[in-house]
Amino acid sequence: MIRNEKQYKITRAHLKKFKEALLERQAMSAPEGVEAGMWELEQDALKSQIEDLRLEVLAYEKLKAGEVEELELSSFADLANSLIQARIAQGLTQKELAEKLQVKEQQVQKDEANQYETASLSRLRHIAEVLGLEFEGQVRLPVRH
Repeated sequence: MIRNEKQYKITRAHLKKFKEALLERQAMSAPEGVEAGMWELEQDALKSQIEDLRLEVLAYEKLKAGEVEELELSSFADLANSLIQARIAQGLTQKELAEKLQVKEQQVQKDEANQYETASLSRLRHIAEVLGLEFEGQVRLPVRH
């Protein structure tokens, strides 16, 4: 997942390079000693990588443009990505969120880089409040035996 403008630019640059590499490969035939099937597999791998990067870029652009109104939260583990996506959807940089939280920018960068693994529940709650998030849904209990 793209978390900031720097990662967005890097991902777009990678996407461009993969597209160029695919076009180069498609313009030539399999090198001597490489089976046609293997050559096609390499191209398929490039196509797959291009699609993954394209989807990441598109998701980030939709968040930045305010086109996302709801985030899917199907497990507690999804909370970290939801907080990051909510920040992006609010149009906030990591620095701006840090200012609202009254912490250093490096703290937000660290939290997001490690998926909020070391953040306390109270800090997660505070971030959600600052971002104006509303939670709905259910908590499913395990079946008792």
